[in-house]
Amino acid sequence: MIRLVPDTNILISSVFWRGKPYEVIRKGIEGLYALLTSAEILEEFAGCMLNKFDFPEQEPSLLKTQSFAFLMSPFMEICSRAAL
Repeated sequence: MIRLVPDTNILISSVFWRGKPYEVIRKGIEGLYALLTSAEILEEFAGCMLNKFDFPEQEPSLLKTQSFAFLMSPFMEICSRAAL
């Protein structure tokens, strides 16, 4: 199976727009390939969502690395940076 590591830009674009980044993530969720990420990518994603895109700060725990990783775990394998 193809293993894919979407960077922060792909993750953010897939949340806000329905272009190619969205399709990449959607197809990964559907099982066409394995989505992989790391704690560092998730941390950067959370920081961008909170600081650049005004994600509601009353819910910052959703974007904490462990919480977000748990939500994504059915769809993305969380790997160490070295494994990517």
